Amino acid sequence: MAFYSFSPTIKTEKEVLQKDGVTLAVVNVALPSLSERDDAFAKSLNGLYTRISEGFLNYCRGPFCKKAEKSSESKDFVPYGAVIKTVPAFENSYLFSCYFDVRMTNGTVSSIARLSQTFDKSNGNLLRLEKLFKRRTKPELMKLLAEDAKNRGERGVASIFSDYERRLRKFFNSRSFYLSPTGFVFYYGEGEIGTSKGICPLSVNLETCSELLTDQGKEWLINAEN
Repeated sequence: MAFYSFSPTIKTEKEVLQKDGVTLAVVNVALPSLSERDDAFAKSLNGLYTRISEGFLNYCRGPFCKKAEKSSESKDFVPYGAVIKTVPAFENSYLFSCYFDVRMTNGTVSSIARLSQTFDKSNGNLLRLEKLFKRRTKPELMKLLAEDAKNRGERGVASIFSDYERRLRKFFNSRSFYLSPTGFVFYYGEGEIGTSKGICPLSVNLETCSELLTDQGKEWLINAEN
């Protein structure tokens, strides 16, 4: 297994939201940061995650905390929780890719959502999938996703619906991807393609999709020195 060192560090923040001595919610935020640099990549990354952090904390201090306060009247009240956890997934000389999970709990029931970003390090732009894959290659890409979904089901890694191929197409989101050391990871939300709890990631190996990539995509991912 290869181990990678990522240039962004993970900046963490924690807030315990209270009223009249009662803890209503605990909030933890862990997002990427490039504090030692001032180039376009750093400005774009720091600006994006600062906005996300501020927006998330403001929501937790406001509507989320008000819901917790109302629930705190119950004798069985358990403090609410809100977490953003970032996982750096890939970096080479051209690109940086990561994802973060947002988990919210009302003390007993939790929900999870995943968001991801892939940066062009030369200018700080966020990359769309269309920059990496050629036009009209979606059918071939869906076949590769279907293969991995089938394999995950057969291996018992995930419980996949019998109509998973239709669901893969229905719930496909071109923004729901990130890079990994072996290729691409596309992810689906809980209940979209199977009954397993949590996010369902599907992998597409770089070798199997290399002919689907744009020339720029090949330059970034195949010809680059990681």
